[in-house]
Amino acid sequence: MTVLILILATVMTAKSAAVSGIPRSHADSLASRQVVYDDRVVTFSTVSHEVMMKLYGEASYRGMSAEQAVASMILYPDEWKSMPLMKVGDAGLRRQLGLSGKYASMTDLFDAEGRYRLDPLLERTAEERERRPLLELDEKAGLMILLWGGMLFEPYDADVGGKDTGKGEHKELRPLSPARVRGEIIYNRFPAGKILFILLFSASAIGFLSSLTSLRLISLGVALQWIAVILATWQYGMIWWLGDHIPLGTMQDTLLLMVVAMLWLLSIFPLLLRKGRGGDRLLLLRSCGWLACGAFALVAWLNAANPAVTPLSPMLASPWLSIHVTIMMISYALLVMCSAAALAALLSGRGDRGELLHRTENHLLWPGVLLLAAGIFTGAAWASTAWGRWWAWDPKEVFALVSLIAYSVPLVPPLGERLGARGRDIYLIAALLTILMTYFGVNYLPSIHAYTR
Repeated sequence: MTVLILILATVMTAKSAAVSGIPRSHADSLASRQVVYDDRVVTFSTVSHEVMMKLYGEASYRGMSAEQAVASMILYPDEWKSMPLMKVGDAGLRRQLGLSGKYASMTDLFDAEGRYRLDPLLERTAEERERRPLLELDEKAGLMILLWGGMLFEPYDADVGGKDTGKGEHKELRPLSPARVRGEIIYNRFPAGKILFILLFSASAIGFLSSLTSLRLISLGVALQWIAVILATWQYGMIWWLGDHIPLGTMQDTLLLMVVAMLWLLSIFPLLLRKGRGGDRLLLLRSCGWLACGAFALVAWLNAANPAVTPLSPMLASPWLSIHVTIMMISYALLVMCSAAALAALLSGRGDRGELLHRTENHLLWPGVLLLAAGIFTGAAWASTAWGRWWAWDPKEVFALVSLIAYSVPLVPPLGERLGARGRDIYLIAALLTILMTYFGVNYLPSIHAYTR
């Protein structure tokens, strides 16, 4: 059926960069077609974008749009089997497969006798870190097989209006409104994630340059910050709207939520502390905050280049997820900004500016710690509904508790006084490592916590 609808919509072909493909105009006409994908109705544009990002890491291929490439793959499977389309990031795996570049074709994964080359490699590899690139490539190969077999998605039939889930249930599927169709196409074609981290890194560079020189460019940095606030909020809102659920199930979602929270803190908090021209004394805090936001936005964008193609896990459907993850992300945003304030205070030295930044640390540290504690408790409630137990010594849970203890130390009067102002700044900067370990480092340890859709 998938091939049939594409053939009906596409009556002529064209050559693009020696690749069998359909003309761009016909691909654009397919973009708004509604299909059933991942048990939901989406546009062909959304399917094409996710497939290309998963396989190739980019939304275009040799000058072809995502819709153009995916439609051409379906119509010309024999020609596309030999195209280097699947990105292989691991250099060792590329050597094992004998690849000359960073991309593998489907024919590269089979030997002369037609045997699948990844199976023996997976059987011989026991180390989790070495198996990961093999499993990622195997997933990409499986995605192409589903695409060519017509099992990845199917045309939406408005007369049916539902789909058998295979469990005796019938899920209601409703057509997308014209606004949703336009929204999906705009979101897929607008590189919001890439623009976001470029804006933030640019603002950070401008901020540090203004701090170290006599140049007065802070207004430009603040302008870029407000553009980033609007863009990040729009991006997160679009993901929420188009996905029909609060976006908290992937690393991209949670990182983007953290960036949104940090940017609003950076935008509002200095205004609350401003007395006359006192807000200018927070320039270093702004600069450090912009740098941190840019780093998180970059990781979110990189994570979006490898989207999950599996259905939403049942454990992520719990209402406790929204409460837990939202609280945790806001607490992390507050504590990261607290560490950024400590770095800014350390760079500023003594004086009025340093005193203002130290007060900023206190204003951020208390709510950050309290929210982190609340997040751990709500996480236990979520664990009880998802896994049937309140606590397990899982790496992510353990390091979340370590983060709570680490950031609580300066709040204990005897310990905080013993650290002193400079020691406190250094300590809070080092405490940031616990959050980085909690959020990123545990992904390299055996953990039941994984970012899946």
